[in-house]
Amino acid sequence: MDVREKSNKRILRRWKLYWEISEVGAIARRYFIMNFTDGLLTTLGIIIGIFTLYIRYQSLYSTTDILILPGIATAIAMGVSGISGSLLSEEAERAKINYDLRKAMAIYHEDDDSENEESDLDNQNQIKEEILKHMIGLSRKAKETYIKKQIEVESNKKSHKKEKDLNEKAEDFASRILAIINGLSSFLGALLMLTPFLFNPNLIYIQFIISFIIIIITVFLLAQYLARLSKGSVIKYFIHFLLAIIITIILTLTIGTLT
Repeated sequence: MDVREKSNKRILRRWKLYWEISEVGAIARRYFIMNFTDGLLTTLGIIIGIFTLYIRYQSLYSTTDILILPGIATAIAMGVSGISGSLLSEEAERAKINYDLRKAMAIYHEDDDSENEESDLDNQNQIKEEILKHMIGLSRKAKETYIKKQIEVESNKKSHKKEKDLNEKAEDFASRILAIINGLSSFLGALLMLTPFLFNPNLIYIQFIISFIIIIITVFLLAQYLARLSKGSVIKYFIHFLLAIIITIILTLTIGTLT
């Protein structure tokens, strides 16, 4: 095994650890399904809008460029917006959580310190007196004991700092993963709806039909996944997706008839 393979395995182990610490899996699933559906429905609206124009002015809308260009541009915009918006919002939310946690811990320690301040001072003074007392006759033993205690204190500080750094790195990793999933899922959802129009430069009816079949099959698979995840009904989730599709089509066609 060469150095590169060892480095790659070490990075993968580290990412796996960050994934487990941040517990980002559930949030990533929600982001993917939510934004993937956004990409599907947004592009469906564009396709339905172009379809109404195609029916009215078939001679003017004869090539797929009229649909692919706005569709790809929308997919890119959704992807970039999803990545940047999610990255900023996730970092802000996690920073707020960390700030609130540190604030709460500071208040707790402040209260705890005020209650035990006198006893802590007494204990510290007693320990100092004992050490000074033994250092006269048993200086070597006292020094060894003191050094051992100091090493333990420093070790605890280092372990606490290491744990804090690990949590911060895991949170930073989670923010970036969620941002990528947020943007990429929107882009893939939009791109999936455009696939029937990528292989033939001429705009024809069958392309619209295939695109509609793709979204039905896709939302059915999503409904199956959600049902398996929640131990719920596939039909319930599929009907919810289907209603969203129908509402998108109706509203787009209504606007198309009014313009």
